[in-house]
Amino acid sequence: HSHLVINYINEHSPTNLIHFGTLDMLEKSQGLAACDVAMVSLGKDMLGLGVPSKSYFSLAAGKPILAIMDFESEISMAVTEHNLGWCCEPGNPESLASIIDEICLNNVGNNFTNPRDKFIKCYNDKILLPKFQSVINRL
Repeated sequence: HSHLVINYINEHSPTNLIHFGTLDMLEKSQGLAACDVAMVSLGKDMLGLGVPSKSYFSLAAGKPILAIMDFESEISMAVTEHNLGWCCEPGNPESLASIIDEICLNNVGNNFTNPRDKFIKCYNDKILLPKFQSVINRL
């Protein structure tokens, strides 16, 4: 769907919208520093099949996440439980537009408590390693 964004930029020349395209690992921090909110998506039928790693890059950069994915996905549940951003199910453009309007009109992305701090507090090694050990012990 990036072609829709590119077409919009070409037709309207907005001053507050930039499409970086794919960035290599050395440029990831530059791309994340340029945004107020990180948009992370996962297809409708992808529940349980993957976790977008860009979510972790975004949280590490202190950016709130707009998660466009099934509400039962790991990222959506973390975003909701720890107030790390917003969630929208895929295939619901009206809801997505409403959330984006809310973020833009209220400048909400800039008013967030640092998602990095919340993420580190909830997902540090002292919390996660015992969970991994528990799974390994059950195997």
